[in-house]
Amino acid sequence: MRRSTIAVFGLVAAVLAIMCGGTAQAAAPVYFNYRGLNCAVSAAGALGCDLPSGMTVMQRPDFLPSGSAEGFQLPMPGRQVVQDMPGGPMHPASLPGTPFTLPGGNPPPVLGPNGCPGRGCTPNPPIRGTQIVCGDGHYMAAGCRTPGGHGFSLTQPGQVSVY
Repeated sequence: MRRSTIAVFGLVAAVLAIMCGGTAQAAAPVYFNYRGLNCAVSAAGALGCDLPSGMTVMQRPDFLPSGSAEGFQLPMPGRQVVQDMPGGPMHPASLPGTPFTLPGGNPPPVLGPNGCPGRGCTPNPPIRGTQIVCGDGHYMAAGCRTPGGHGFSLTQPGQVSVY
């Protein structure tokens, strides 16, 4: 009787962990190409992308008070857009080389399951092994965002806006 009670509690705990747990993070970086940007998500969940030559990074100046000058951005120098830590804002950087690009370029993203068919669909499922969601330009603006609400958007040709 005691063994069966322990087994039942173990089964309930396992089911709850599966049902209530978040999306698992990959054990190694996940590399992908999104609309010409070679990106990688670290094992911890931080997003970074190498930019194509000639792309301009646009960023809202830090000195502006929150809620003021909505949409105002300035061009910033940088060859990459990065997060210093998971959940933090993205910003331009000029790191040596191309740290987010695999030799030969990154593959297209492999998306997680979206619930189709027969169940409610998620229009933009996260990239498999991450919690990063990239928009298709239809259901979500073209760009990628993290669970913390930070990311980048491709709103103008030749520009990437970070937030």
